[in-house]
Amino acid sequence: MEALERSGHTRAAVSRMAGVSKSFWRDTFDRGQTPSVDNLASVARVLGLSLSELYDGMPSQEFKVTVSRIADGENWQERPDGKTVSLPVFGADYVAVEMRGAVPPGYRPGDVVCGTRIPGSRIDNYVGRECIVQCNYGPQVIRVLHKGSKPGRYTLRSADPRIADIQDARVEWAAPITLVIR
Repeated sequence: MEALERSGHTRAAVSRMAGVSKSFWRDTFDRGQTPSVDNLASVARVLGLSLSELYDGMPSQEFKVTVSRIADGENWQERPDGKTVSLPVFGADYVAVEMRGAVPPGYRPGDVVCGTRIPGSRIDNYVGRECIVQCNYGPQVIRVLHKGSKPGRYTLRSADPRIADIQDARVEWAAPITLVIR
């Protein structure tokens, strides 16, 4: 890998600085396995590269993401002012939500939570993950996806145990949370 050679560091040194296992290099670059975004981002940061430059040798593109906001608790809505943030990311259908008011546990007011929008047909892959969710009708929420009692339906569980689950929701899309900007 050219970037590693240019850095003047060994795989072991970059692994140590990035906080990833030594097997990251073998698994990712020798065996072609897909690494976690966190590990890839850590190595890219140490090497002074964007994610796409590290992974496929191409410079990243700067994407403008329109930021929605948390209105109260876990419900979100479009922002009237059209605020955007720039993210250097792979080409993807990103969604971002700015936390305001009463925010879900683990987040702070002002956090921007981001994820890649996944259409309904592939949502099963994200059961058990916290997602930004757009239901077919009804709420826009940040919740953990669980299978519902019927095929194609989901239970949306809050991180706050005091908030009731949304049972058997039809989900238009879900965006697993992959980035929190503080």
